Amino acid sequence: MSINNLNGDVLTQILARLSVKTLLILRMVCKSWCSIIDDPSFMLIHIKQYYNGSDYDKTKLISLHVEKQEFSAFKGCWFEVRNVDTLCFSDSEFVTHYDFRNAVLAGSCFGLVLLLIKDDDPKPLKLWNPCLRKSIFLPTCPFTESDTIEVVYTLGYSNLTHCFKVCAFKVDNSLPYSNEAMPVAIYTVGEKKNNNQWRTITRESGSANIPVKGPKVDSEKGFLFFQGAAHCIAGDTHLLSFNFVSETFSWVELPDASEKTMLSAKYVFLLDEALAIMSLSEVNRRIWVMNKDDFGVVSWKLWFSCASSETDFLEVDRRIYLDPKVFYHNNGSTSFTLADCSYDIATSKVEELLKVYVDQTFTLCNYMESLALCKQSDCTFF
Repeated sequence: MSINNLNGDVLTQILARLSVKTLLILRMVCKSWCSIIDDPSFMLIHIKQYYNGSDYDKTKLISLHVEKQEFSAFKGCWFEVRNVDTLCFSDSEFVTHYDFRNAVLAGSCFGLVLLLIKDDDPKPLKLWNPCLRKSIFLPTCPFTESDTIEVVYTLGYSNLTHCFKVCAFKVDNSLPYSNEAMPVAIYTVGEKKNNNQWRTITRESGSANIPVKGPKVDSEKGFLFFQGAAHCIAGDTHLLSFNFVSETFSWVELPDASEKTMLSAKYVFLLDEALAIMSLSEVNRRIWVMNKDDFGVVSWKLWFSCASSETDFLEVDRRIYLDPKVFYHNNGSTSFTLADCSYDIATSKVEELLKVYVDQTFTLCNYMESLALCKQSDCTFF
């Protein structure tokens, strides 16, 4: 049987198991193949099939290095691909120097990276696919920052519309608690009906027990995209989530929210295929895994627990704070890659993996091959 005689579903499943570089070549074979590969729903099918296949290397991270000159002026920045376990330089062909001096990794989702350019005011936003080396600039966000107003960005994907969305949360540090409304601006990539502009919505972000002001949202730790929502720790007591389909907030109390300790910190990350919370204090170190039943009721399962000390907490929290967006669990052990080091939660041993100099900043995010921005007409090549 000729491959041209295969029905569309079978051909789609075959193509979904191939690499992005191969698919870009196959787009030029014929119109029908190009139509399948360019379909927005195919990107998600490809991620599920290819990413879970045996040929895909899941051990890669992308790193951003920003170097400063004298008097804190920014000299330049560049990207590299690194190994998840050792943070060693992984791909000699992938070294990209950036034309802006001061960029920040604001989020990543399904192979797409959100960059915040801090050189200008207002700060430009750029979506970039490292695999395709394609990027687009976003229109200026309608929210502006001030002494009391902070704008926090995150990137996600809607399975319903098969579209990427960039969300900007306007956090007012002067407001006391979350019974106040928290405005959200949303940019949907490729949304022609709104002329590719931001939409501003207002949603009640929770009850009075969930503070959302300034550092209580903990924007420094960033958002984690998982199962269609962006998640962050709110006030060390709740997990706050924003759903990219319904564009609404939800929240759930953390398992040890009632414990009172002098020193404490919590971080959200992915433990294998589940959402997890790392809880650190001067008393104990714990990892909780979140479970949801068929009705959406959340429960927490204790995955790991051991005693701690104030010295342990201060050393580990300092390391995590350097780059709190990244936790990588290594092959079922109690060892994690975070910031510039490896951390074994069982022994509290911290091993430096990478030397970061005083005149440099170093951040990490997920690296994934995907077809995001493949057909975007207004793309520029990085």
